[in-house]
Amino acid sequence: MDFSIKQEHQGILDTAAKVAREDLLPRAADIDLKSVHTTESWAAIWENGLLGTTIPKDYGGLGLGLLESTMVLEKLAAGCASSTASFHMHTVVQRYIDALGTVQQKEELFSEVVNEGKLFGSWGSEPGTHGGAAPVKVVVNRAKEGYVMNGTKHFCTMAGACHRAMVHTNIPDKDGNRRTIMVMVPTWVEGVAITGEWNTLGMRGTVSPSVTFDNCFIDENALLGEPGEVEEKGIEQTFALGDAAIYIGIAQGAVDWFKEYAKSHTFDPSPQPLSHDLLLQRRVAEMTQRLEGARYVLYSSCQRYWEESNMGRWYLVSKAKYLASEAAVFVSNMVAAGLGGRIAHRRYPLERMIRDIRTATLMPPSPDRCLEVIAKYELGIDDVQLASRWGS
Repeated sequence: MDFSIKQEHQGILDTAAKVAREDLLPRAADIDLKSVHTTESWAAIWENGLLGTTIPKDYGGLGLGLLESTMVLEKLAAGCASSTASFHMHTVVQRYIDALGTVQQKEELFSEVVNEGKLFGSWGSEPGTHGGAAPVKVVVNRAKEGYVMNGTKHFCTMAGACHRAMVHTNIPDKDGNRRTIMVMVPTWVEGVAITGEWNTLGMRGTVSPSVTFDNCFIDENALLGEPGEVEEKGIEQTFALGDAAIYIGIAQGAVDWFKEYAKSHTFDPSPQPLSHDLLLQRRVAEMTQRLEGARYVLYSSCQRYWEESNMGRWYLVSKAKYLASEAAVFVSNMVAAGLGGRIAHRRYPLERMIRDIRTATLMPPSPDRCLEVIAKYELGIDDVQLASRWGS
C-alpha cells in the first residue's frame, strides 16, 4: 500500500519528532519519578502547533486524517509515552466534538484548544466493568435548566489537569433503557471530585485516578449529539489505533537508544563496540522487523478504517493493536536481554521505556480479545455481543 503523505503533513511529522526529542524526552524521567501531570510537555505540543491535530482547518486546527494523526502519536511517543497517551485521548475527543457537536459547540470548544492551549480528557471506564464497556453507572438525568450527573469513573486520565472531560454517560429513556451520550464536563464545577490515587508501574505521568460525580449540574450545551447517536459514528475503536501507534513509538525509541548505546560502548576483552557482536546484531534485526510489520498493519488499518463496516473496523483495529502490543513487548524483552543488568539503572531511559511498554499494553482490548475478533471475522461469524466484551 502507498503510505506517502503530503509535504505539509511531512512538516508536521518533522515538528512532532523535534518536540519529542527536544521537549518531551528531557522531561520524561522526572515526570516518571514524580508521577505528575505532563503540563510542560503539553504546553510544548501546543506552542508547536500540534494540539489541534484532529480539529478541522475551518476551526483553526490541522485537520489531520486518521493515518497522519496516528503518525504524529508515534513520533511523540518516542520521547514520552505518558505525555503522548494523554494527548492521544485529547485528540480523540476532538473527533467526537467534530462528529457530534453543533457549530456553536465546535466554535467554543475548539477555540479553547487552538487559542488557549486547553486539553480535554476522555473518561469512560467504570468500576466493576471491563474497560471500554458501554457506560451504565454514571447516569445523567434531567433537572431544572439542565442535567444532573451522578456516579464514578475509573482511570480518568488528566484528572486534576484537563480543562474539560468528555464523560461517557448513560442517559436512560423513560423505560430505564440505557442510552449513551457524551458530556463535556467542565472539571472546575461543583460536584466533581477526585477520589482515587495514581501510583503505577509505568505510564506514571498519565495520572488517571478515579473521579466521582455527586449531583454535578451540567448545562444543556455540555451534551454532544442526541442519546445513542455516538454509537453510530465509529469513533470508539480509533482509541485503540492511537494506542497501537504509541506502543510502536515507545518501542522504536527503545530500539534507537539501544542501537546508539551498542555503537558507542565497548566491553573487555573485545576492543570493538557492542554493535559488532553477532548475537546483538540478530536482536536488532528481529526488533526492527517486528516493528516494521506492526507499523505496516497499523498504517494500512488507518487507511482502510472509514471504508469498512462496523465489524470490519473491529477487525482492522484488533490486528493493529495485537501486532503493536506483541512487537513492543518483544522489544522490551530483547533490549533487556541484550544489555543485561545495566539497563535497570534509572539513569538510562530503557528502564522507564520497558515499564511504560508493560503498562501501556494493558489497555483494552486484551491480546486474547483481539485474536477472538480477528478469528471471527476471518471465519465469518457474526457476534452481536462483541462490542460489550471489547474492553476485556
